[in-house]
Amino acid sequence: MKLFTLLLLTFSFSANATRFETTELEFDRVGGISQCSAQQTAVIHRAEKSVELRVTELLRIWPQYNLQGVKRDYVDVENRQWINGNPKHTQYQNYWAQVNGVWSKMQTSSRAGINFQCTTDRDRHCQGGGVIAYVLFLFGKPRPKIYLCPPFFQQSVDEQARTVLHELSHYAASTEDHASDWWDRSNIDLKRAAEDAHHLDEFMNSDPMGPLKRMIWFWFWPKQT
Repeated sequence: MKLFTLLLLTFSFSANATRFETTELEFDRVGGISQCSAQQTAVIHRAEKSVELRVTELLRIWPQYNLQGVKRDYVDVENRQWINGNPKHTQYQNYWAQVNGVWSKMQTSSRAGINFQCTTDRDRHCQGGGVIAYVLFLFGKPRPKIYLCPPFFQQSVDEQARTVLHELSHYAASTEDHASDWWDRSNIDLKRAAEDAHHLDEFMNSDPMGPLKRMIWFWFWPKQT
């Protein structure tokens, strides 16, 4: 139940899924689905289960993508450059550890039970159909609830799972909506990458090596000249 509202301050916007900063105060219960039809509830349960299984899988396989894994499965196999002491190695190790921490927090929240709420087109945060789902942040801290706008239920099964994973990263690990602004082939900011929900949701439905090669490995370890 909402006790009282102060004033909505600012928000960050994405065409798909996002986080909003708010000063609205209310009590949230953790682990449940509210204001959703039976059909919507079934869709949410399916997406939630898919995400829980995927995050568990990512935690299991993530060690093979550490720095040693990069050298073994990419640099050596594709004859890429490897310079001992390269600062990029430390950057990548830090990125890998940071993402691993995000997966761990997401698994903990998923196993504890995620709180979902369905909204309507009248929800101001849904931007008249422009936003699919969102998480509210109160003074920089995530509120334990994922709000699902009507377009969420028009997505494909894979897209729904990816959206929930994206929002769960906000919910559990306070990730941001950098929307890959950290990527420039001449200056890749891996700290921002590890906290970018748009980057993390790429791992929902694809082999991690795909986005890792495309966005990081290819540029960090170029071909031998």
